[in-house]
Parts: sequence; structure tokens; C-alpha cells
Amino acid sequence: MKEFNIPEEMKLIDLLLANCSHLKRYLFDNNRLSDTPENLILNSRCFSTGEQVLIKVSLDLWDYSGNTFIKDLLLLDFNNFENVLNAILLKRGES
Repeated sequence: MKEFNIPEEMKLIDLLLANCSHLKRYLFDNNRLSDTPENLILNSRCFSTGEQVLIKVSLDLWDYSGNTFIKDLLLLDFNNFENVLNAILLKRGES
């Protein structure tokens, strides 16, 4: 049986989107982006402001294409903000 390796970035995004599985389905198809980062951001306008921020952070964790600003993070509720911080700490190797 062939072992399937999940990219490290996907593990971070799983942590980030633990409360928003629908956003992971929007962003990814078989552990690859479902569209270009630009189109994913453009078409994310149908989501709430907080969900749009999570999409941008996910893209930043994936390939640095989300262009998330610190002021964007302040729009998140506590649980999602905490998930962002935990994903950043894990990325830095501090979790």
C-alpha cells in the first residue's frame, strides 16, 4: 500500500480551518489549490469578512499569495484568531 504524504502546509491549513471545513473545500481539490490565488480571493466575496481573512491566511500559509495584513487578523473572532496564531507558531516550529 502506497503511503500518501500530506504537505506540511496542508497540516497548517487543517489546523487553521478546523472550524471551517467548507473553506478548505473551497480552496483545495486533492491537496492542490482549486484555482489561482487571485481568483480564489476575488471569488471569496460571497463569504463573510472573517472567512475571507481565513482564505487569505490559508493562501499565505500555502504559498505566500494571500497578502494578509495584520489589520485583517483583528477582524477574526477569538477562536479563529487563536487558530491563526497556532498555525503561525507551528510554522515557526514552536508548537
